Amino acid sequence: RIAVAVAYPPMGANPGMVTVVIPQAIVSAGEAFSFKMPSTMTKGPVPSQVSLLNGDPLPAWLRYEVDTWAFTATNMPADALPVQVRVVIDGEPWTIRLTQQ
Repeated sequence: RIAVAVAYPPMGANPGMVTVVIPQAIVSAGEAFSFKMPSTMTKGPVPSQVSLLNGDPLPAWLRYEVDTWAFTATNMPADALPVQVRVVIDGEPWTIRLTQQ
């Protein structure tokens, strides 16, 4: 089961942090998976920016679905994790950290 949790909310200029832990069995099998952003993030406007933490576009294997507030991963390379995604919602930055366990 994929675990998604808010580690802490944005505070001033400091971004909030969301952790997403993907079981090793899913990563090893190369299975497609998806996860929704936590409900505390989805009560306002849709994100104005979704990118890698450094500002680059998301990798081809990771897609953000605006309509469902969800990320979907398909054909993820074995060495793709960890990865950090930057999401800006109503001017507030968040970092989403995807790791495997």
